[in-house]
Amino acid sequence: MAGDVIVATDFSPSARVAIGHAARIASDRGVGVHAATVVDSDHIATLASSVPLSREAVEKQVIERTKVLLRQELDDAGQQAITSLHVSIGRPADAIEDLCERLGAGLLVLGYHGKTERGRGPGTVAGRCVRHAPCDVLLTRRSHARSFKRVVVGVDFSEEGRGVIRAAAGMADPSGGEIVLLHAHANPFDALDYTGFGFDEPVRYDDFNQAIQADLDRVAQSMSADAGGRVSAEVLVDAHYGRAIAGWCTDHAADLVVVGTRRKPGLRYWLLGSTAEYILKETECAVLAVRDGH
Repeated sequence: MAGDVIVATDFSPSARVAIGHAARIASDRGVGVHAATVVDSDHIATLASSVPLSREAVEKQVIERTKVLLRQELDDAGQQAITSLHVSIGRPADAIEDLCERLGAGLLVLGYHGKTERGRGPGTVAGRCVRHAPCDVLLTRRSHARSFKRVVVGVDFSEEGRGVIRAAAGMADPSGGEIVLLHAHANPFDALDYTGFGFDEPVRYDDFNQAIQADLDRVAQSMSADAGGRVSAEVLVDAHYGRAIAGWCTDHAADLVVVGTRRKPGLRYWLLGSTAEYILKETECAVLAVRDGH
């Protein structure tokens, strides 16, 4: 991850957790951390219409007051060593994405909450940033305030997947975290009756599964040196890959799951595959969306 860390807060419980994660990650990597909050311009318009002040005067007062609140929020979180504070008025997602672009951020950290703290995926702003921000995006929940002891990454053996694996290696707690590589697949021999296809011997699924496990073990072994030997690998058999990985994360109390995103030529936003979409909506832990090429 190159570049500083930006944490955007809306003063929610999940955002307070995000502040702690952002500060810790920035400290581990020796980069700066910038705190930001955006006041929705619609709220300013409503407020300006109800008080005997000009729009400019209302904006000035709101920005000054919000800066005080932001500093208090950081002090309460024990995070005084913030590189800079950014308070602005506008559309929250647009303003956050613009700040990431201007500062050349390597990571954006946001609180992850929708209607509940379980499932349902991110809210509007977080969901927009995951698809449009120019950097990796970490979404955190208030239920996972501790450092990431168990980091899960889905492995598909693609070239793009290597960047996702590298990102996972850099997120686990260096003092005792573990990285779990998961590969989910369906049994390919369930789809057709393979008798009569000219095979000399019956196709054995066990052999196929063992070969996949061996490939995954080799990936884990290649990571072990950089991750202090804290890497394990497991093959999951399920036709619904997202369900398999999200279920494993819940059953094994994962702290963070890492997913990949990619940008198609001509598109201004990052695409999440169906597996990543499912994980984003259904997992109960933090989620790191890694940009292709980062």
